[in-house]
Amino acid sequence: AKLLDVMIQHKIAAGARKETLMLLGPPGIGKTSLPLQAAERHKLFVVFFHPLFSEPIDLTGVPHVQLNGKPENAKTYWANPNWIPDVVPNGFNGILVLIDEMSQCDAPMMKACAPICEEHRIGTKILPHGTIVIATGNRAADRAGASKLLSHVKSRIVEIKVDSSVEDFIEWGTINDRVIPQVRYFLQFKSECLNTFNASSEHQYASPRGW
Repeated sequence: AKLLDVMIQHKIAAGARKETLMLLGPPGIGKTSLPLQAAERHKLFVVFFHPLFSEPIDLTGVPHVQLNGKPENAKTYWANPNWIPDVVPNGFNGILVLIDEMSQCDAPMMKACAPICEEHRIGTKILPHGTIVIATGNRAADRAGASKLLSHVKSRIVEIKVDSSVEDFIEWGTINDRVIPQVRYFLQFKSECLNTFNASSEHQYASPRGW
């Protein structure tokens, strides 16, 4: 979380084109929660995009034709999605585009996500100045439906490996008693029980999300 804060602060202050961060790690450790909590701390307007529930055309734009008076003058245009603001909304310091579970995309959808990661572009629309793009995903080895990133997509991102920490979980759980004291005390005594995920096992497992 601290690393994410530092990188976001730098990106907001720099005012230049921003790299896309991708949080990679096993299921249930807070990869989606981390950027959402960071957005709240830094007052970023959140645009949540889940590519598994979309089609590539949702990013490339729906084509439509304008006749311009005569058929021979007709031109094709692409309608950009309406869920991206034209400017940073009032009261916010920037925009966070969160691409959740990008590693579970099929190849066409992953290709459609590539311009967001590199050019901060969706279809023909350039994302507003002050936009930060963060993607999340499981590793292929986690057997959670994820596949390896396409090589040209991988070259467009900065990977950050995410893992669970008992100390961080207890610190987070103490705030407003998000996690009841009995669980926090137990995990202090049995820290190995925080995350028992094993990709080769079919049994239920403990995780920060589960606790």
